[in-house]
Amino acid sequence: MTPDDALIVELAVLGPLQVLVPWWLARRDLASLPPASRARAWPEATLGSAALLLGPFALLAYFPLARRSLKGFGLGLCWTTAVILGLSALDWALSGVLPVDAPPPPAASRGPDRSD
Repeated sequence: MTPDDALIVELAVLGPLQVLVPWWLARRDLASLPPASRARAWPEATLGSAALLLGPFALLAYFPLARRSLKGFGLGLCWTTAVILGLSALDWALSGVLPVDAPPPPAASRGPDRSD
């Protein structure tokens, strides 16, 4: 497997997870909110767009806006940190597992051509 193939596999695994994990966490939290808090939380389209555009950082904006408290900010910070660390650990594990061939050695340079 070449380094380019390994990169494609990493992107195919990590790319969707960077969107789906924050979206799932926010939807799970949304279902547990009381009706008054649920009414002022993000609608589904905004939640999906934020997860797509911001990835894990969408949780930093979602939790304080949905909870409207310092606890919401703390939850957002904790979940964002947990998701980023989890995705980083998965990236590290994938880079250790994927069989990447050593790149070929660079061609020897003969120096500048001087054909005067």
